[in-house]
Amino acid sequence: MRPNRAKNFNLVYVGDLENIDEMYIKNIKELTHLPWMSKQKISFKKILNYNCHFSVREENTNEFKYKPNTKLSCASATDSNIILSRDSSFIELLDEAYPYYAKSDLKSVEDMVKYTWYSPSAIFKIYEYIDFNYHIFLLLWKIYQKRL
Repeated sequence: MRPNRAKNFNLVYVGDLENIDEMYIKNIKELTHLPWMSKQKISFKKILNYNCHFSVREENTNEFKYKPNTKLSCASATDSNIILSRDSSFIELLDEAYPYYAKSDLKSVEDMVKYTWYSPSAIFKIYEYIDFNYHIFLLLWKIYQKRL
């Protein structure tokens, strides 16, 4: 696990543009896009410049129902916050106290970005909300990093 280096609120979507609704990229000025490693070979070090990740999926889509929790894992491994939808892969791991769930409509997402930016609780350890053994997660993350 490497902590992020961000001094101020820095919001990032790490992934392929085909996996995010275009309205978020166009309308949320705070949101930066970093292509995922498979296409652009970005350095993991670039991700460490951000302290808030983004993964909001439209409700009741296949992505909402079946995509894995990779973005949550990445945020946790970098000691970063994450704004996300309440899709299946996230609600299995985070409890109801997690403060940064958003609905997928643009207004809800924009409101959550503002709340996260100005929230006094924006600095926290995401793994405090994860409902599985943190030490096992760290072990799995270390194994994953060796494969990169």
